[in-house]
Amino acid sequence: MSNKVLNYIITIEDLATFVEHHQRNSKNFQSDLQRQRYFVLGLFLLFGLLLGIILIQSISDTPEDFVVGSLAFLFFAILGLYIFAHLPHSMGKTIRSSAEKTYSGGKNLTLLGKHELTIDDAGLTTRNDYYESTYSWAAFEKLLSNSEYIFLYCSAVTAIIIPKNKVIEEDWQAIESILREKVLATT
Repeated sequence: MSNKVLNYIITIEDLATFVEHHQRNSKNFQSDLQRQRYFVLGLFLLFGLLLGIILIQSISDTPEDFVVGSLAFLFFAILGLYIFAHLPHSMGKTIRSSAEKTYSGGKNLTLLGKHELTIDDAGLTTRNDYYESTYSWAAFEKLLSNSEYIFLYCSAVTAIIIPKNKVIEEDWQAIESILREKVLATT
């Protein structure tokens, strides 16, 4: 294989997209998110139930008191279900916003700006004006991609980010194929 060289620019948006993509595809994160969702739902149901019982018992024994207590329980049950359903979406926004703020807090000279990626039989080299690193193909743990990016994981939480929209379209098919073949051969 002859060397392939890609030149592209990495922005804070690209880094935030990676963090968000990583979290959405992390089994550990998804497991924690599920636990949080059920915990919050359980808290709202329990609070609504206790409030409903207190309201029913503390007011006189008329049918209206039962309705008030039942409505309190229903309110918290519906609120808990709403939060349960929308927590993944709001967490995604929070993760992205937090990543953008984190990366905006420094110069990040080794991460941001122009990058050159050289792909050859031995592995790949990534460099910019402040940083250069060479990886053998065995250094990569996995390759994930979506419609806009390819992420070459060199650890459980770090990856080389390649923005697809910054690579010439006719070259992209061949490049992605080579990367997949090389990474899959060593994992």
